[in-house]
Amino acid sequence: MDEAIPAWRQVSGAAEDVTLLKELTSVIMLLGLPCGQVVSANRQADNDHIASCKNGNRYRVFVRAEGRVVAQKQQTWPWKNISGHFRPRMQQPA
Repeated sequence: MDEAIPAWRQVSGAAEDVTLLKELTSVIMLLGLPCGQVVSANRQADNDHIASCKNGNRYRVFVRAEGRVVAQKQQTWPWKNISGHFRPRMQQPA
């Protein structure tokens, strides 16, 4: 065990991840943005995450200097489908 972190504070990362995903889902929903459910999140900095939604939308959720929570829609790449895999190129008719 790591001595720098108290034993009572060493919880499963999975439990914290589930809580974070639920919190981000709630924030996006309360801001009135379409999402459904946050399925993954990447931490950019303290109180700054990129949230990927079940419906394919992505949002940067962060706290501004004055303490206001903001969600900014991020560009989704047109050549990727919702699962993140690249779409095959369409063949041109001969």
